[in-house]
Amino acid sequence: MDPDSGTARLWIVIPVTILSFFYATVLEYLPPLYFSALQAVDPHYPENMYSQLMKYQTTPWFFMPVVAGLLSRRYGERRVWCFAQLGMVVIPLALIYCPTPIMVKMVAFWSA
Repeated sequence: MDPDSGTARLWIVIPVTILSFFYATVLEYLPPLYFSALQAVDPHYPENMYSQLMKYQTTPWFFMPVVAGLLSRRYGERRVWCFAQLGMVVIPLALIYCPTPIMVKMVAFWSA
């Protein structure tokens, strides 16, 4: 049995953590500006989209830690963490190419 099997590799963890912190900060700062711009372009776009985003972003906090724990137990912590970081790439792409209200809700749920 390898004694280093469960340890983190710092040369991977540190840059990814710094990038994900920057990424999360940008995603917290930009949505009000983004949705205001969408409302200016399309007057039929819902005005309360940012509050909907917050609702769908906080809902998974109730059950996703359990799901993440079960997945990490089954597939390993590193794989689950890696797929979670890669899954964050979907968010800006979905908001840029398909900013419909239903997509915003799905992306908010995905990001949490």
